[in-house]
Amino acid sequence: MFHHAHHFSIHGGQFIFNSGSSGLHEPPLSQNATITYEKIKFATPAAPTVFTGRDGLVAEAVQELSQTKQAHLAILGVGGIGKTALALYIMKHEAIRDKFRDRSYFVPCEICSDASSLLQGILQALKLIVTEGHDPYETLERYLELSQDPMLLVLDNFETPWNTSGNQIAVQNLIEWIWDQELVSIVLTMRAADGPGSRKWYKLGGHSGLPTLDLDAAKQAFMLLSNSQSENVAKLDWLLEEVDCMPLAILLIAQLKRQLSIDTLIKKWKQQKTRMLKSGAASSRHTSVAISIDISLQILQASSNEECIGILPILSFLPNGVPLWQETLKHLIVEPDIDLEVSVISLLESALAYQENECLKMLSPIREYLQSKYPTQEDHLNQMGKYYVKLLRDHSPGQGQDIIEIHSSNITKVLETLLQMSTRREYLDCLYDFAEYGKFSSISVELIDIALAQKWDESYEEEIKLRFEKERRLSWMGYQERAIAEIETIQARLKDGNIPQIEESRVTKIAMCLKCLGDIFRMQNNYPEAKLLLTEAKTQFEKAGEQFGAAQCIQRLGDIFIIQNNYPEAELLLTEAKTQFENAGKPLGAAQCIQRLGDICRMQNNYLKAKLLLTEAKSQYEKVGHQLGVAQCNQFLGDICRMQNNYPEAKFLLTEAKNQFEKLGYPLGAAQCTRRLGDICRMQSNYSEAKLLLTEAKTQFQKVGYQLGDAQCIRSLGDICKMQNNHSEAKLLVTEAKTQFQKVGHQLGVAQCNQFLGDSCRMQSNFFEAKLLLTEAKNQFQKLGYPLGDAQCIRSLGDICRMQSNYHEAKLLLTEAKTQFEQVGEQLGVAQCIQCLGDICRMQGEYPEAKLLLTEAKTQFDKVGHQLGAAQCAESLGDIFGRQGNSGDAQVAVVPNHNFNVGRLRKAIGSLGKATKRLMRPKRTSKMPSNSILNHS
Repeated sequence: MFHHAHHFSIHGGQFIFNSGSSGLHEPPLSQNATITYEKIKFATPAAPTVFTGRDGLVAEAVQELSQTKQAHLAILGVGGIGKTALALYIMKHEAIRDKFRDRSYFVPCEICSDASSLLQGILQALKLIVTEGHDPYETLERYLELSQDPMLLVLDNFETPWNTSGNQIAVQNLIEWIWDQELVSIVLTMRAADGPGSRKWYKLGGHSGLPTLDLDAAKQAFMLLSNSQSENVAKLDWLLEEVDCMPLAILLIAQLKRQLSIDTLIKKWKQQKTRMLKSGAASSRHTSVAISIDISLQILQASSNEECIGILPILSFLPNGVPLWQETLKHLIVEPDIDLEVSVISLLESALAYQENECLKMLSPIREYLQSKYPTQEDHLNQMGKYYVKLLRDHSPGQGQDIIEIHSSNITKVLETLLQMSTRREYLDCLYDFAEYGKFSSISVELIDIALAQKWDESYEEEIKLRFEKERRLSWMGYQERAIAEIETIQARLKDGNIPQIEESRVTKIAMCLKCLGDIFRMQNNYPEAKLLLTEAKTQFEKAGEQFGAAQCIQRLGDIFIIQNNYPEAELLLTEAKTQFENAGKPLGAAQCIQRLGDICRMQNNYLKAKLLLTEAKSQYEKVGHQLGVAQCNQFLGDICRMQNNYPEAKFLLTEAKNQFEKLGYPLGAAQCTRRLGDICRMQSNYSEAKLLLTEAKTQFQKVGYQLGDAQCIRSLGDICKMQNNHSEAKLLVTEAKTQFQKVGHQLGVAQCNQFLGDSCRMQSNFFEAKLLLTEAKNQFQKLGYPLGDAQCIRSLGDICRMQSNYHEAKLLLTEAKTQFEQVGEQLGVAQCIQCLGDICRMQGEYPEAKLLLTEAKTQFDKVGHQLGAAQCAESLGDIFGRQGNSGDAQVAVVPNHNFNVGRLRKAIGSLGKATKRLMRPKRTSKMPSNSILNHS
């Protein structure tokens, strides 16, 4: 194992370095009693039994250590983040044991105050004893020189010798000398932003150091540590996120949970914050977050830059930290003489703070503890308020959401505090600016409630303005009942004769209340009541000379007529509203009307005009910076692509719109896009993905109380069941959807459900019931001015006649349907009609005409990417060629396109196989048509 092994002997289980001169065993010298083998072992923790969320980091470390001759890993980060636990789990990994065998050594460096004690600690961990005539350094040096096997040295809590030593150079020289020993690998844990010295350490966990646990891993750890069988997920998530999923905090909270309920823990956290994060007597960094933080503070206070303490009241107050700190921090600090860059470096080196994407941050338990030691003063708050007032004003109205979002929690906390302390106008204006961002609606409502607790003026003007803003945010989030309550409170204020009010202003506010209520009833699908309220609001606005308000009411009335499929009336109203918006100099309102006119064209299948209008509206939205409008135009343009079977472009636009809605915090729009994406998957026969998306959309619609969207999802889910031949479940779902459509007065939805149920009866050969339902649906579509649905019903009725061998009537109906499909540009419907006409000719023995029609249908199916239809045409052509004895052409006809999805077309290919077998039979002499009936849907 060693060269020159005679220089060592073994005594009491320890290696002893012998004097080269005498060659005799010497008794060990009396070493510094502060570092003993016993102390090393007493300070070495066992690997924790619960260890979650770090498997990837363990694997990364093991790969680095086991697949290279030598590796030097630094596990860096704040106290309590789990550095030691990670190092211990790396040590005990099977691959590490295989490589290093019994030569992995753990040195708890918190008991080492300088280079000499660190050296003694390493010697004790290696069980090396220094004999007379040799110093500790020489002993370690000689031992490592003679060693021929790889060794792993784990130096835990290395910040102690590194930062508390009076001679940091000595510590650096020692660690870098060990680094240079070819067979020695090092894993070092340290409260720091970078590894010690000038060498390049492999930073485990990334540039910012070891991250906190993700929420799932934190929950798993909590449940295991607390021995809990079940917990309220929302409450547990809140508590774990409050402590930033910091491993030490999770451990201490979980230990408390063994005796206390989750509600009590939440209450204690709100009252005590970091003070509750301790166990027992809390005498060490492992049992108290406060003690762990104090160790980092001692490192900071021992540095040459104590002035960085002046940053702590600001940094510990801000939940988001300081984004883009090199530009931002100087605007938040009160003290003028602090060297900010040097101070931040000191904070990073002490691991009280960390840097992530140019943002200076602190973990929540550290922030709360430092706030108790270095509380934020009034001058600090005023300075932060000044910065955020300007930031929001510079991006008003509602622009630069990405910038505001990274500061959103800071803005919330600063405004919350300042609105409670002061009635300064600038803070109220800051609140209104913040409320322009729909994504932060829930936060805005909380801030408005704080502002409402203050008295701003005698006439309640400001209170009414705040309540209108609150109603707007509540409606945006779908909380209609709470929104109605706010309007009722405003109406009560307006009726109070003791409050001095200007009559014109009062009339305008009454009109605003009526408009808001009309909007809410519109969202609740109570269209008769909504129409009455909006008409009355329009009258009141006109009475007060408010052209803009009147135009908004006309626009909303137009929206209702769109929902009720009364497109001519909707067009008249929206065109009138557009003109009024333009006259009032309101380009946003005009753009909204153009968008809705485009949507009418979309629903009437006038896709060319719809695209032109929606593209124009989108351009206007972009000019005025209205991101919601841009998202809605993308949504409708995507829907047009879907209707035209251009699925790749549709998916792209709908996904883009969905992301925009989510970014804006508009769940209704996101749910509508999710539903459409589900419908595309359904059309592409990707039923499993379609079900997931439609179920997700249905849940979102239910959350915001949008019954129409819920019904549409149920209908689509029913359609999937039909396509999977689960007709009984399909019928139940679509009947449920039809009931919901009737409830909300959506006649188009009712008609589509009747069409669906009629087609289901047709598929099950219940032709009598099918005809009744399809005729009813056809009449409803005609009444609503929906030619696509009308054409689909005519096609289905024609198909029933074909299946009943009533070929004359079938041809008339299918030709009529084909003409209507051509008029609305529905190529798939055209192809299906041609296919059915071709099959009728085939069954009547009119083979030349049948071949022409089926070949044309197949070409059209190929164009729109409808592989099943193309396969069915190929089968029918194969059947014709087979009957005519032309087996070569038959084989060509039945070979499917090489791009066909075999899994999805299993049924079609099975039919092709049967057709091929028929070709192998003896040629028939009879020209009687086949009795086989193709299923067209």
